[in-house]
Amino acid sequence: MSKKNKVFRTFDQFERAWKAENIPTPELQHSYAQILRTAGGKKTNLSWLRPLPIAVAILGIGVLLLAGTQVSALVSKYILYDRDGEAVLVYDETSVEQSKIDEQIRAIYMPFFDTMEQIKRGLGAEETAIFLVPEAYKLNGSYYTLQQDNNFTDINTLSQAADTDFSLPAYIPSGYQFTEGTISYSINEMDRDLLKQWAVEASEAGLPYIVKNLPQTLKTERISYQYSKLEYPSYFSLRVSIDEATGYTSVDSLEHEETEVVDLGHGVEAIYEKALRSLTFVLTTDGNNYQYRVESSDATPEGELLKFAKSLIPTLD
Repeated sequence: MSKKNKVFRTFDQFERAWKAENIPTPELQHSYAQILRTAGGKKTNLSWLRPLPIAVAILGIGVLLLAGTQVSALVSKYILYDRDGEAVLVYDETSVEQSKIDEQIRAIYMPFFDTMEQIKRGLGAEETAIFLVPEAYKLNGSYYTLQQDNNFTDINTLSQAADTDFSLPAYIPSGYQFTEGTISYSINEMDRDLLKQWAVEASEAGLPYIVKNLPQTLKTERISYQYSKLEYPSYFSLRVSIDEATGYTSVDSLEHEETEVVDLGHGVEAIYEKALRSLTFVLTTDGNNYQYRVESSDATPEGELLKFAKSLIPTLD
């Protein structure tokens, strides 16, 4: 019987496994390919690999070990796999360069947050507004989409209003109740030339921003719902957010000492960020992948968060 190959999600895991090997074997080639595959976040066709001398393989590992922070940066991401071993989510840290741009974008838009909120409140039920600041658009094509979310106070009504099935928890902690749910709708794909035209229009007119109203589709883009403790109904205790999965998520920072991949059962893995009290995982519905994020407040015990999240996973017959 062949030995099952391990999947390494971080360099530390790979290093520990390597040090535990008593005698180098040709299987090392596959382990090396696995960590590179993990860093890339997708399945790699290994047919191009050829048998290498063990000395060459060891030299390659030595280079990785000596590379220090560069290697750590390469694999400082987490990969989730489905029950078939296919990568469904790469969870990565935003690059330093992109973080700087994001910070600039936030600083540019910050003075307009109140204005955007006023515009949002004035929109109709099926209207969307594009809020574009020329200065921010020039940096990386940034703009905001504003709309009135569809709010619900009943979980069954929320479920019926969405155009896609989504998971509801089979377990709700004692003393918790459903308090709010929202559905956000998508807009048709934006024409980049049109956005550029609006940015030029605002710049030439000397406007700090420009607003363009667009019709809204009835296609669900995002679903979220939350539960609160009975004694604190105004504060969320458990929140679930659902988006169509793109296969990649970038976050500002990852607390690696407080982040790990956990098994939720039924072939579902999750990124567990303990410092943020959140779990991120992917579920498949009608052949489409959806990314779930479950968050809890400090008042919710860790065990209850995990039990709640696990109850969202449909069982297979």
